[in-house]
Amino acid sequence: MNKKTILIFGYGYTSSFLSSFLIKEGWSVFATTRDEENFSKIKKNGAYPILFSDRKEIEKTISKGVYVLSSIPPAKGGDPVLKEYSSLISEKKEFIFWLGYFSTTSIYGDKMGGWVTEETVPNPSLTRSIERLKVENSWNGLSKDTDISLNIFRLSGIYGPGRSLIDRFHAGENIIVVDRPNQLFNRVHVIDIVAITYLAMKKKFKNEIFNVSDDSPASQVEVSEFARTLSCSPPIKKVSLESDLISDMAKSFYLEEKKVSNKFVKRKLGYVFKFPSFSEGLRDIYEKL
Repeated sequence: MNKKTILIFGYGYTSSFLSSFLIKEGWSVFATTRDEENFSKIKKNGAYPILFSDRKEIEKTISKGVYVLSSIPPAKGGDPVLKEYSSLISEKKEFIFWLGYFSTTSIYGDKMGGWVTEETVPNPSLTRSIERLKVENSWNGLSKDTDISLNIFRLSGIYGPGRSLIDRFHAGENIIVVDRPNQLFNRVHVIDIVAITYLAMKKKFKNEIFNVSDDSPASQVEVSEFARTLSCSPPIKKVSLESDLISDMAKSFYLEEKKVSNKFVKRKLGYVFKFPSFSEGLRDIYEKL
């Protein structure tokens, strides 16, 4: 039986976890990077690195018969993958079994704390979210033109081993949070993202959108206090949103509030979250330090 093959555009945090998982499941994983210095890291993980600019090698990989996932965020001028490779994807459509795109729940915009589902009409206000929605629409257009099934994964704030408050406390970082205990944010553990993506790839549902977010929206204050207590760390510093200690990027997240429903991903994929809230996720990270 031939190995299944996936081409992942962008080898970032989430893609590296997905890559490791798929390799253990017997897949061949090809991953792009813009820098040859990353080749050794990708190879160490068991994947095959390809320079993003190496059109010949990417064409050769697609011709093997592949699943294709893009985890690259929008750049100035649109989506880098579509800009460079939409024509190749169209030309090689018979060799592509499935398309996936990692998007973000920010495309829904501000809902004043209300719930959003996959049926909620996106209404982004932040520039980066407006660009993200444009890219989603472009991927949808490519899927329609080629008749290749596309799954879009709208991810909440990603955390996991090496990227969590537990890791930051463990490194001795002084944690500063905005003192807004009633403003809720959505998050999801990287392991749940990987599992949901894999299930969607296996089932190959035609043109679905999945919100990927855990069961329990929570404030940054609550999450930080939990991580501090768990790791027996010094008190966190709480400041106002106007503080110079808070970056402009961080401040922008407080301009919107929503709660992201994951009912559809549970029902459609039959998925049970390994980490249904930040407490299970952070505790697991702490216990494995």
